[in-house]
Amino acid sequence: MHDTGVMTIEGLGEFQVVDVTKVGKCVLHQLDRDIPDDVEIAGRKVTGEVNKERRMQLMAHHTGTHVVFAACRKVLGPHIWQAGAKKTVDQAHLDITHYKSLTKAEELEIEN
Repeated sequence: MHDTGVMTIEGLGEFQVVDVTKVGKCVLHQLDRDIPDDVEIAGRKVTGEVNKERRMQLMAHHTGTHVVFAACRKVLGPHIWQAGAKKTVDQAHLDITHYKSLTKAEELEIEN
């Protein structure tokens, strides 16, 4: 997931960053409102501030998926691979490859 936060454009004030997309080498920031077409923004100072709480939660979930993946490989074997993952502010989800469903004992060993 992308960061959110506030972008301040000199002379125009603060804008909320609501979406971020990478297109090639460019990072596009979608703001909560349009900049008027008749306003020239070239040469204006722009500063950004990332929502720190959101960033820290996403980082924790990202790290957590690495820890769970390592535990899965340790408990189940080196054939385990990450097949997918989703990390949001509220939760993290990890898909792994394995030839059978996990037993309760395996789940507990991974958790421990």
